Amino acid sequence: MRQYGLLGEKLGHSYSPQIHGLLADYPYTLCEVSPERLPQFLLETSLSGMNVTIPYKKAVIESCADLSEAARKIGSVNTLVRDATRRVSSRQASLLASNQSVLVYSSRPRPCSRSASM
Repeated sequence: MRQYGLLGEKLGHSYSPQIHGLLADYPYTLCEVSPERLPQFLLETSLSGMNVTIPYKKAVIESCADLSEAARKIGSVNTLVRDATRRVSSRQASLLASNQSVLVYSSRPRPCSRSASM
């Protein structure tokens, strides 16, 4: 079974496992890793994918065999995906979600204000 998680330094405040538990059918764990252990953790982890939070969004770039265009342009990564050969690829899902939100918001009809209609 594939396993996923959240990678960060301090994650005690995160509700990610509960959210993923409600929305998905895979294990999702918090991975609190000290900066000194980050390179070794990325080499040894058995997780299939990870969301990445501060302070590691830039630090994980060095471990990516494949850096998405968005991640390259922004200079940070918030999602890591490991393929069957254990090769790590990156994504910048926040940018994709932000762009989608703007598209959805901008396509909604907006009411006119009274002052604008007169």
